[in-house]
Amino acid sequence: MFSHLRANLVLAGVTLSICSVGYPIALLLVGNALFHDSVRGSLVADANQRLVGSRLIAQEFKGDEWFQARPSAAGFNAAASSGSNLGANNPKLRDRVAQQIGPSVSYRAGSASAGLDKAHPKTPQADIGTWFQAQPDRVVQWAAESSVAAPNWAKTDFAEDKYGLQGQAIAQWAISHPDAIAEWKKENPDAPGEPKPEDLVKAYFADFAKAYPGKFPIVVETKKPEGTMEKKIEPGVADSAVYANFFDLWASDPANTDKVADLDRIAVDAVTTSGSGLDPHITVANAMAQLDRVAAKRSPSTEPAQRKADIAALIKAKSFAPLLGLAGEPIINVLELNLALEVQFPRS
Repeated sequence: MFSHLRANLVLAGVTLSICSVGYPIALLLVGNALFHDSVRGSLVADANQRLVGSRLIAQEFKGDEWFQARPSAAGFNAAASSGSNLGANNPKLRDRVAQQIGPSVSYRAGSASAGLDKAHPKTPQADIGTWFQAQPDRVVQWAAESSVAAPNWAKTDFAEDKYGLQGQAIAQWAISHPDAIAEWKKENPDAPGEPKPEDLVKAYFADFAKAYPGKFPIVVETKKPEGTMEKKIEPGVADSAVYANFFDLWASDPANTDKVADLDRIAVDAVTTSGSGLDPHITVANAMAQLDRVAAKRSPSTEPAQRKADIAALIKAKSFAPLLGLAGEPIINVLELNLALEVQFPRS
């Protein structure tokens, strides 16, 4: 009996030693020797050797001077990887896609809307701005008809029960407009508590249009006397927020039918999320569609065409074909592209 017990204990000890100690150590040693970068999460450092991310996980880049990753249903949160479950007829999906298209779409080369000057073609963004200003109270129509876009604008950068600049602007406005709060309570007698910024967005824009006809509240960054940067809301027109929020209304206006027909095709990954919401790659077609915007922010005034060509060459140099070209089209890692962009063509 004791001999059988001893044999079983020895077998259990040997099995645990091999499977729980020896095998993991062997994998660790082999991994470090052959796949040193991968076993540490494929971390990426910038030119100053500061860790800035992983080449396996997408992250958000804010600003026209950067190439943008594809949309993320997870908010670029690696701890909440998820895809989008929005159906094709969901207004939230339509608004999100329109928000993506507005600031980046262009006209087809050679189309009537693009004009004859190939070096300086006309843009949908300029036409959206002109159309927007043609009706001084366009923001009132937008706030009234957009069941998704306008409330989402009020909740921009909303996190941990704190509103961003947009929501704060509405809350500050509401303090001096108690009549708007009273009217909301009258229309919503069963609603508990005070109205939130997104509840007052229609009243806010109705008042904004009277004070600043043909304008939209945009975020501007200014330098304070002591040298620090400050962001605040100011009336403006030529801004990506206008192109994003009013693209759908502009495209739906029958007066713009011919211009809409001349819009260039959009890369699918520019407006759709991946299954994980964290895909770190975009197609080369998507990157090239962003080229004009990025190059405009990183070009010296004396040689914009050359800078654009140089950045286009960088895109091609950083691209690769998945599975040795056996599947899919050429793609590029957004983080690595932006790091190389900042080294070779730093922002002015």
